[in-house]
Amino acid sequence: MGKLFEKFPDPLARLIVVVLAMVALGAFAYFVLIPKPVKDIDLQWADAIKREKARPVKYAGFHVCEECHGEIARMKAVSHHVQLECTTCHQAPQQHKISPRAVKPSKPQTREFCGKCHGKDSKDKLAKNAPKIDLAGHGEKYVCWQCHYPHSPEVEQ
Repeated sequence: MGKLFEKFPDPLARLIVVVLAMVALGAFAYFVLIPKPVKDIDLQWADAIKREKARPVKYAGFHVCEECHGEIARMKAVSHHVQLECTTCHQAPQQHKISPRAVKPSKPQTREFCGKCHGKDSKDKLAKNAPKIDLAGHGEKYVCWQCHYPHSPEVEQ
């Protein structure tokens, strides 16, 4: 193995040569074979942020809404609507988290929306025990939330 390795036992000298060869191969792969953009951390972060911003906003669960809307969540927790997710009735735009007073979540704009569960002819199996009304004869001039508070429907406004 040459004069350099004369002091080492033969198996150790071979091991050192193998380790050095692997280090050289790794360095070659890192510096020559791997493209620069793959090694650039700043570019990786920028791509990740761009990818995440492009993804559609999804509902993260009522716990996220509860962080700001705790009083409503406590009221809803003891109401008939306890099993409903916030997005059953509301669509919260992405900007709502940034500027909550300027951008509000949407409310149902038709009586038929509430009628899906509360209409006397409702076929929704999950709402079989929900109070039923005749949409044609009950509050026909108003959207339901104008008279009833949906987060605690037992209480009228």
